[in-house]
Amino acid sequence: MDIKDKVALVTGGASGLGEATVRLYHELGARVAIFEKDDARGPALAPSVGAAAQDQQVDVAAEEQVVAARA
Repeated sequence: MDIKDKVALVTGGASGLGEATVRLYHELGARVAIFEKDDARGPALAPSVGAAAQDQQVDVAAEEQVVAARA
C-alpha cells in the first residue's frame, strides 16, 4: 500500500499501538493527524515525529470535538 503524501488520522495516536502507527505512517511518507485526548502526550509526540505530524487534542467519543478538529 502506497501512503506517501496521503493524510492519516490516528486516534489514540500518542501511546502504544497508536504511537507506533503514527511513526510508521510518517516513515512511509504520510502526513499524520494525531487525535489524542491526553493533553500532554500528543504535543510531546508530534515534534519528535516531524513536521508532517500534527497533534489535535480530541476525544473521539465527543462528536463536537471531532467536527471542530476537522476545520
